[in-house]
Amino acid sequence: MPLLTNTIINRYVDDLLRARPQGPNHPYTKITYEKERTGERWCKKDYYYKDVFELIPSHPTWGYTPEQIFSIGLMDRDDVDKYVRKRWFDGKASYQLGKKKATATRRINRIWGRMDDVIHKVKREGGTGIYNVRVGYYSGDGEFGNIYATSPEEAKRFAKMFFGYLLTDNNRVRVEFVRFGTPPEVIALNAQTMQRASINIASWEEDIIKLKKKIEEKKIRIETLSMIEAQQLAVEDK
Repeated sequence: MPLLTNTIINRYVDDLLRARPQGPNHPYTKITYEKERTGERWCKKDYYYKDVFELIPSHPTWGYTPEQIFSIGLMDRDDVDKYVRKRWFDGKASYQLGKKKATATRRINRIWGRMDDVIHKVKREGGTGIYNVRVGYYSGDGEFGNIYATSPEEAKRFAKMFFGYLLTDNNRVRVEFVRFGTPPEVIALNAQTMQRASINIASWEEDIIKLKKKIEEKKIRIETLSMIEAQQLAVEDK
């Protein structure tokens, strides 16, 4: 499916924040709810146990397809945290929110609580779209890039075909489904990968220059100490 616009992403998130989400096709498709007793809790005010109910929607994902929820682009709780703070709290860090921190936490928990299972299911099952290829469990130094494939199995075959010669005996190629998309979209994602790699190279080259300078300084200190020792020994011999 095509990438979602920010307007649609915000609309979906706003709906998932509701106590009773209405789905993407509201009002044409109605999502109804039934109360289901899930237990009881002690009420300190009235001094007796009260029934606890859960609202069960007529559709397990409130009328959304897994593709729609996945395409919101919030892949983990950290992504939701950043989204919530950027959208509603001017991008402030958690420690800067003061009394609003509880509000932010409630929104983060509800949004991610409703997306979590779907995101992990789609990542596990994959689909027709774009897969990230890397070694290890984290992107960064181990990232090779992105490829288009119709399934995780095909993605693994392509990954070994394209990047296998770069692997060592201790490395195992990993693929992770990142987006429903088309082959042209791979180009844009790989441009970002190459940009990150270029930034890393530039940073490492600066580090090399700094390390070479430190090495030269250490060598000079060693030579200086050697000369001092030789001079002091010469004085003592006189």
